[in-house]
Amino acid sequence: MWKCITSRSTPSVLPRSQRQWEKKIEGWSPEEAADKSIAAIKKLAADIGIPSGLKDLGAKEEDLELLAENAMRDVCRLTNPRELSKEDIIEIYRKAMLPERAL
Repeated sequence: MWKCITSRSTPSVLPRSQRQWEKKIEGWSPEEAADKSIAAIKKLAADIGIPSGLKDLGAKEEDLELLAENAMRDVCRLTNPRELSKEDIIEIYRKAMLPERAL
């Protein structure tokens, strides 16, 4: 899910993050760099025990409406590179309810 949200709007972010890990990305396509960056982040998150979905944090389907309303009011939304509707945000949260490995 992360890749489908982030790499479409900011494709240069993931290759830059790969460079920060001192990995060689020369010759990799942006897609390959994104895939390898995401795989490394997922592995790190699993290794240190970061929950892999909102459900793991206690969120329920009935919470999504309120979460989306709060997200719509969040000041960070103003600088998001993608314009999102409340319905878009609910769908993102719905996908985030699943463990990352299920996507």
